[in-house]
Amino acid sequence: MEQFYNSIQQIPQKLREFQCGDRVLISEINPAHAQKRNLYSQLFWTKTHLALLGHVGYVIAVNEQKKTALVRVYYAMPPGTELYHTLTEWTFDGLEHPHTVEHSKGDLVAITRGNPNKTTIGVIAGKDLVNFGGVPKYLVYLKRAANSPQLRDIQVTIDANPGWTDGRRDLFLCPVYTGARFSMVMRDRHEHAIHTYKQASVICGAK
Repeated sequence: MEQFYNSIQQIPQKLREFQCGDRVLISEINPAHAQKRNLYSQLFWTKTHLALLGHVGYVIAVNEQKKTALVRVYYAMPPGTELYHTLTEWTFDGLEHPHTVEHSKGDLVAITRGNPNKTTIGVIAGKDLVNFGGVPKYLVYLKRAANSPQLRDIQVTIDANPGWTDGRRDLFLCPVYTGARFSMVMRDRHEHAIHTYKQASVICGAK
């Protein structure tokens, strides 16, 4: 994993600014470095912070004076698919805007516009992307009830940093984690657990 992140193109510091609703990667991979950075900025450091290194969530609050962001990361506890979340505060230096976050068929995802009150859960429906008007998108099944046979599909762009349409942020997807220390990506109950978050593809860099 360290070798993977060492190969990532870093965003210049002057471009590393964040706003509410931005999807972000908690990109620090060295726990000791991350802890020192948080403590230097007078931020808490907990076991949850340690567990969330390398995870993807989105910003729900920004402190411009301290240059910190409060990040929401989603998780679920099998066999249920109810969404839970955890909140942790990070310095801007410990976060990046991911250019691409890839999901596999059967992954559970949180579907959101960056609004904590309007987030639902879905399942990546296919291993291949669909193309609408030249825009690659994921086909996602919305999950309503745990055993509901009725699924409605939507298309969500793969762009990890969506723009704004009609005054609203475009829909985007966040991984849903599970397991000890949130070490795995939650999967649909009909799919095998084939990977952990460390194997999920996250590519960062200025667009």
